[in-house]
Amino acid sequence: MSTASSPCSKPPANGFVALARKVYNPIGFKKGYNFTLFVITAGGMMGFTLARMMYFNFNGVFCNPAHDSRALPGECYYFQKGTARIGIIMHLAGVIPAGFLACLQFVPVIRRKAILFHRLNGYLIVLLSIVGIIGVFLIARRTFGGGVSMQTVSGTASLMFLGALALAIYNIKKLQIEQHRAWMLRAWVYAGFIITMRIIGYLAAMITAESNYYQVKQCAMVDFIFRHDQNKVLGFYPGCDGYYSGENPGLSVLVHASITAHQPAEISAGFTAVFDSGSWLALVIHAILVEIYVCLPPPPPPPPPSPPSFFLPSSLFFFFSFFVFL
Repeated sequence: MSTASSPCSKPPANGFVALARKVYNPIGFKKGYNFTLFVITAGGMMGFTLARMMYFNFNGVFCNPAHDSRALPGECYYFQKGTARIGIIMHLAGVIPAGFLACLQFVPVIRRKAILFHRLNGYLIVLLSIVGIIGVFLIARRTFGGGVSMQTVSGTASLMFLGALALAIYNIKKLQIEQHRAWMLRAWVYAGFIITMRIIGYLAAMITAESNYYQVKQCAMVDFIFRHDQNKVLGFYPGCDGYYSGENPGLSVLVHASITAHQPAEISAGFTAVFDSGSWLALVIHAILVEIYVCLPPPPPPPPPSPPSFFLPSSLFFFFSFFVFL
C-alpha cells in the first residue's frame, strides 16, 4: 500500500534543507521556495521600514543637513511649513509602521493561529496606509524634484495600491479568502516598488554621473542647499544674482546632474534627474512579477493511495491455468 506524503514529511535532501525546515516549518511555511520569497520581499520591506523609523525625528534627522541619513539636499526646502510639511509627516507616520506591520500579515502561523490579531492588525494597516497615501498626494508636487513624470508615477502607484487594498477588503467581506490574499499581496508588492526605485535610481545616477544632464532648480532652493551662503551660491551659479537683489524672487538656474560632484546641488540634481524613470521601471517590474506569482498554477495534488492488489507471479498463473483446463 502506497501513502501520499506532504512536502514536510518527505525526508530532507541534505543537511541544509533539514536545518531550513527547522526554521520555516514552525512559522507555518511548508515549502522552501515560499519561505525564500518571503525573506526577500517581506524581509526587504521590514528592513527598509526599520531603517526609516529614524525619520520620525523629523527635524533632527530627516531635515537635518548635518545628518548622514538626511533627505536629499534641498528636499526639505518645501517641507518647512504649510501643506507639504503636513503631507510628508502624514506620509512618514503612515507608511513606515504600515509597511512593517504588513510583513506580519504574511506569516502563515499568524494567519492561522492568531486570527484576531491578524484581523485587527489588518484594519490598523489599512488605516495607516490611507493616512500615508493622503500624504503622498500632498507632497507629490515637491518630492524627488516634483516633475510631471514623478507626480504621475506617484499617483499611479498610490491608486494601484489603494485599489488593491479595496479589492482585498471586498473579497474578505465575501469570504473569498484566496482572492483576499492575492489582492493584499498585490497591494504590498506595488508598495514595495519604492525600495526597487531607489536601487534603480542609484544605479542610473551612477551611470549618468559623467553625462551632460541638467536639472532646473529655483535659486531659493539652491540658497537653502548651501545654507544661505550667498557668496558660495553666486560662485557656482552667478545667474542667481537677480534672486538675491530681489529683482526676480522666482529665478531658476540650470544645475549639472552628477552624484559624483563635490557640491550638494549637483548631487541632488543627479538623483532627481533619474528618479522618475527609475520609479516607472520599478513599478512595472513589481506589477509584472506579482502577476506571475499570483497566476502560477498550484502544484498538482499528490496521487491518491493505490488500493491493495494481489500479485500473482506468471509461473504460478500458468501452473493453476494448467489444472483448470485439464
